[in-house]
Amino acid sequence: IAWKTSDKKIASVSGKTKVKAANSTGSTSTVQIYDGAAFASSEYVYRLHIVDPVIVEYGKTTLLKSITLTAGDDCTLAVAGLTGYEDKFNVTWLSSNNEIASVDNGIVSAVMKGSAKITAYVGGKAYACTVKVVDTRTIPKKIDDESSITLSPLQTVSLKFSSTLFKAKNLEWISADGTLKPYNKNNAVAASTDKVSYFQNEVIRVTPAGKVTAVGVGSTTISATDQNGITQTVTITVPQPVSQTLSLNVNKTKQIKLYNVNAGKATWSSSDSRITGNIVKGKIQGVRYGTAEATCTYDPYNTGKPFEYKITIYVENPKLDTKDSTKWTKVNAANTSGTLTLKVGDTYKVSLTDVYQDVVFTSNKPTVAFVDESGNISIRDAGKAKLTAKVNGTSITINIVSTK
Repeated sequence: IAWKTSDKKIASVSGKTKVKAANSTGSTSTVQIYDGAAFASSEYVYRLHIVDPVIVEYGKTTLLKSITLTAGDDCTLAVAGLTGYEDKFNVTWLSSNNEIASVDNGIVSAVMKGSAKITAYVGGKAYACTVKVVDTRTIPKKIDDESSITLSPLQTVSLKFSSTLFKAKNLEWISADGTLKPYNKNNAVAASTDKVSYFQNEVIRVTPAGKVTAVGVGSTTISATDQNGITQTVTITVPQPVSQTLSLNVNKTKQIKLYNVNAGKATWSSSDSRITGNIVKGKIQGVRYGTAEATCTYDPYNTGKPFEYKITIYVENPKLDTKDSTKWTKVNAANTSGTLTLKVGDTYKVSLTDVYQDVVFTSNKPTVAFVDESGNISIRDAGKAKLTAKVNGTSITINIVSTK
């Protein structure tokens, strides 16, 4: 059959059956792929709706290539360009690094500093957006009187007020609840004759020049009056530390990194040392497959109410699930490589055991063996192909031998 197209600008036909989509048909149009010299006399006609998916921020239509979030923040991504056929496509979302940014049905949660690729799989094709996560929150360059700001735990900023008459020099800071106390250079409560080095309560430390450090969880309203009698007030909120996740493989080690935390001076514990080993200075060991929670307490400013960080630890040991022994051959001792023998038209789902994270599947010859984001294999032609399943830095190899 010599297949033809009704619009080469939308879709072309090459070889015997290969159709290449060039442009979207829109929500109401189609392109026809037909046999024969004339469309009217064709026995076989395929009407194709061609979509052009793009990742966007929810509620918007502009392509989103990258976005920056602060640890602890969320944003919602969506797939646009499906032109009225959203119900025809199953969109699957994956993150390249759940330790930095996780995704659940398009909702991205920023976890810790770094960069992660968020991928939406639409009809087996990948569309990606880069998410950059920063540790600290951005505050206005100039703060208005009686405004509010939020700081990340242990973040330090210099308060600069929009009033040009206010002079932030040798200020005496007070808090609305009276908890802010002056301290001298020896970190003792300052006497009336002492030079004040800073003021502190359970939430913030602030210098006479207006340099603020978030030292504890909570909210406090502070104010200062300069030598000209001008008073400026600001409310500062410090949220709980963001809960984090960390993954490693059995027999590997990994260092927990927390913003501005000196791991050697913090106190560490594990809910199950049989999985993580004893945590020393933030270093964990992958002892065996399982999950545990690490806790870090840190009080560098002696508030008496330390920051408490919670880190969910996943120890993995990725292996092929080869229970269907009739299909598998040449499986190595570690169960990280094997050969599947299938026939054209067959389908098979590859699964890995002892994993928590999302697995990314790829095929070097999708025309022979296509694999989707869930590990479902479709054999399209006779031949050989190599599939790779990647998770947490480990690559699992599935060699495909297909026959007619």
